[in-house]
Amino acid sequence: MLPKFRAWLKDKQRMVGVNFSAREEEMSVMQSTDMQDKNGQEIFEGDIVTIPYGLDNRLVKYLVKSSDSGEWRLTSLEPETTAYFSLFDKLEGLTIVGNRHENPELLEEVGFD
Repeated sequence: MLPKFRAWLKDKQRMVGVNFSAREEEMSVMQSTDMQDKNGQEIFEGDIVTIPYGLDNRLVKYLVKSSDSGEWRLTSLEPETTAYFSLFDKLEGLTIVGNRHENPELLEEVGFD
């Protein structure tokens, strides 16, 4: 598997494919997890996702991050929920709702910025 990346162009405020010709300070690179959400959308590092949580299956927001060991993690954006899960364990019902660059308000809503 070849790793795939995307980048957030800070000055242009848009997401692009990566060719690595830009300087590091001009972009934030996000790696593909090589997994898809329930709608078939490719999941990248930095995506904000929802998954059903608890007995009532309420939708809780998580941030997709890589761990120090290289595993993809879902880090809770809501303090009353479990802090993190392995992404592999929670694909069922997972939906991408945005990402940390194009939708920073999703992080601000829960005080995670």
